[in-house]
Amino acid sequence: MRDETTESDASLAHRLSQTCNAHGFSASVRPIVHRLAYVNESLSEGRYFFLDIKREGRVLYKKSWVELEEPRELSAEGQRRIAQEYFDSWLKAAHGFYEGFEFYKGRDNLPLAAFNLNQSAESAYKCILLVHTFYTPQEHRLVYLALEAAAFGPVYEEIFPCQTQEEQDLFDLLDNAYIAGRYRMGFSVDHEHLDYLAERVQRLLAVTEQICQAEIERLAQDAAKQ
Repeated sequence: MRDETTESDASLAHRLSQTCNAHGFSASVRPIVHRLAYVNESLSEGRYFFLDIKREGRVLYKKSWVELEEPRELSAEGQRRIAQEYFDSWLKAAHGFYEGFEFYKGRDNLPLAAFNLNQSAESAYKCILLVHTFYTPQEHRLVYLALEAAAFGPVYEEIFPCQTQEEQDLFDLLDNAYIAGRYRMGFSVDHEHLDYLAERVQRLLAVTEQICQAEIERLAQDAAKQ
């Protein structure tokens, strides 16, 4: 969309989704909305997600003001640099939110503790996606992020098993804490629930660091060959 558009990306994506899904398609439509400047910056930096769109996508409707940059292949060193930047930023955020969880849990503010634990997990999943693909969707649902991140390592069912109803309910509690932990009166969570989830988020952080460092090392080796 135009850079000067005042409507938020999330708001426009929601409106588009409602409009598309009102037509009764066989699968739900989840639009991805970005401003033109961001798309062109991503193309010029050779970010995989946008390169694939430019190469393989189909233009269904185009305004005269839309001009996309020509894709540029990113060097191996450029890939390593960007992956390292994402890793440093997002893993730090994930650990910061975990510290926030401990802070609020220690003060018996369990809803905000649950929200911070949710954000720690979200940041970890987005760290994995950004390091491996240079892209992460504008998405907050852990179930969707976990499914995508699982392509790069054992970070979903291996950490958050959902084989029993209790396990599923606990994962749903963590997932729903993004909204409910801040805004829903009567959001029910106790210390036992948080202890169970915290142990798994800690494991997620450790695995995230491991698989992301391995990917950055692979990129560094590729760069050294050039």
